[in-house]
Amino acid sequence: MPILLQIAAMKAPFGIRIPDQFCCGVTSNKLFSVRSGYEVRMGVHHGPTEQIWTTVSRFKGLPRIRYFLWLLCHGRILTNVERYRRHLTLDCCCSVCGDEWEDMDHIFRRCPVAYSIWDMLIRADKKEEFYLMDFKRWFFVNLSNIGGFSRDQVHWDILFGSLLWCLWKKRNEWIFGDPDRYSEPILQRGLRLQQKAIAACSTNAAEQLRGPVIANVLWHKPPPGWCKLNVDGSVGRDTGMAAYGGVVRNEEGT
Repeated sequence: MPILLQIAAMKAPFGIRIPDQFCCGVTSNKLFSVRSGYEVRMGVHHGPTEQIWTTVSRFKGLPRIRYFLWLLCHGRILTNVERYRRHLTLDCCCSVCGDEWEDMDHIFRRCPVAYSIWDMLIRADKKEEFYLMDFKRWFFVNLSNIGGFSRDQVHWDILFGSLLWCLWKKRNEWIFGDPDRYSEPILQRGLRLQQKAIAACSTNAAEQLRGPVIANVLWHKPPPGWCKLNVDGSVGRDTGMAAYGGVVRNEEGT
């Protein structure tokens, strides 16, 4: 309490005559939190760059691609520039086109291989903005599907993430394996993965709408000389009480 009284007794600087206003961050429910005050004090602002983590977690593409996007956000993609930084190589050049600086921006946007893909998909009036914006901003805007870059905006976020994964896979195939092993073009491969993800989402949505499926489960006897243990359990939603049980039977059901 004495501390609160000391704070209340403090006078504002002379000459300031403005109404009270928020001087620190507030949470979504308009209440102060220590975290919001700390973020304001440290200059942390939740702009598009910070929101990218939420965007990746909500990515509706294939799980393996979502995991790859997490690695990309963390900067754990071993480009030649990153390998050079870790003293794993003395060469920063692009292994595909020979450019002297192979970072993530080069692999996924600047390299002629990537450029040819985006050039077919991006609207003509948006290409300059698409290629000039900061890489992190470029990644966030396209994965959020808010930039309006694509000629076809339907599920652009899924296609964008799938193409990033395909570009990385193709790059590695050229370096470490047979580039002709997967002859499927990058764009066609990305579109196939996009449709696969959309179909999976549609199936999950249909199953949720259909509700639980009731099916008859038959008991199958164990091999001679063996016993089988069957168990089951349930929990009451209202009471929170749970129960379980089991039964052991041989091949004759006794």
